[in-house]
Amino acid sequence: MEAVYPFVWYALGLMISGLTFGALRVSLPIEKQFFVGVGVLVTSVTAVLPIFSPDVYILSVMLFVAGMSFAPTMVIVMNLGTIIVPPSRLTEGLIWMTTGIHIGVALGSVLAGMLIDVFGARAGFSVAIIAGLVMVVIVLLGL
Repeated sequence: MEAVYPFVWYALGLMISGLTFGALRVSLPIEKQFFVGVGVLVTSVTAVLPIFSPDVYILSVMLFVAGMSFAPTMVIVMNLGTIIVPPSRLTEGLIWMTTGIHIGVALGSVLAGMLIDVFGARAGFSVAIIAGLVMVVIVLLGL
């Protein structure tokens, strides 16, 4: 039986959508793009979709779709950073943004791992769902 690597499919989805989104000219204001990215794509697709996978093959397809939803949102986040942060502090601002993303991923991984150890594999997805909902609330407060 061939090995299936679901996160390779996630990375492929990230790459395809990142390249595609980078080539597009979106006329929607950046704040609304951010809301759509966080509210619709990241929360509903990336966080919720994988929980419904019955096996690793379906999970691979769902992670491909999830990856496609995530890259455009990260492009928008970095673009927002270049708009919000003063030009004289841009490098520092982008480093803080990137650091915050990595801290969130690390803490989310730890929390998901702990939940998986106690409640099983599907419980780990709840971390992404809750984090996505928190992101939606923060974006709404920011608008």
